[in-house]
Amino acid sequence: MMVRRHDGLISEIVLEDVVVLDPETSRYVRLNSSAAVLWQLLESGPTTVSNLARVLRERLGAPEQDALEDAAAFVTAMAERELIELVPA
Repeated sequence: MMVRRHDGLISEIVLEDVVVLDPETSRYVRLNSSAAVLWQLLESGPTTVSNLARVLRERLGAPEQDALEDAAAFVTAMAERELIELVPA
């Protein structure tokens, strides 16, 4: 399963965080620095949860199990807010 951003969202870097706005619903979310790294990775296109975890390990030095759990939690939270979607590989 691949993860990708929904189309039409606006995001802006604010210091080390990212603010994401959905203009259709007028809802916004502020992402902390580690979630911002994952959000920016999704800018380049769909990816997998395991690839998101790899980025957390490489860029932030997260232990493997923590990185996988954090990446999965990010995907779940963003999907609940309808900012990302899961698509077949």
